[in-house]
Amino acid sequence: MVEAIFLNSTLFILLLTPLLPTSCPCKYPKPSIVEFTKLLAPIVRMKHNAIVFSMCSQMELLGVSHNVYSMSILINCFCQLARIDFGFSVLEKMLKLGVEPTVVIFSTLINGPCIQNKIFEAVSMFDEMTERGYQPGFIVYSTVLKGVV
Repeated sequence: MVEAIFLNSTLFILLLTPLLPTSCPCKYPKPSIVEFTKLLAPIVRMKHNAIVFSMCSQMELLGVSHNVYSMSILINCFCQLARIDFGFSVLEKMLKLGVEPTVVIFSTLINGPCIQNKIFEAVSMFDEMTERGYQPGFIVYSTVLKGVV
């Protein structure tokens, strides 16, 4: 459950209470990854990355498995914090778990290094994306070009 307050028409998350009480988890059904992802998306848009990481940890403790969307959110958060290395770690975890990355994930992992002027890493990720059979679209090409220029 998210306890929130409106202040000057902006939603500020003040407190995230546990989704399930630890005293008797048998009383409540385990939340789905879809429910978690619905909570995470607006929190990411508000750039409250610490809350996202905390919720993902809580989610794992509750035994809820990540899906491609929740992992995409994590990668995006790490790239926003200029921690591309952690973003790549999430990608590796995805691959180990058999979760197939999307073009959006590759685009995020290409944009992160471009922002930090690490063009070699961006091109390397672009190459990996195409080697895996993904077709780069306009956004990916413009991201790479923006990084090169």
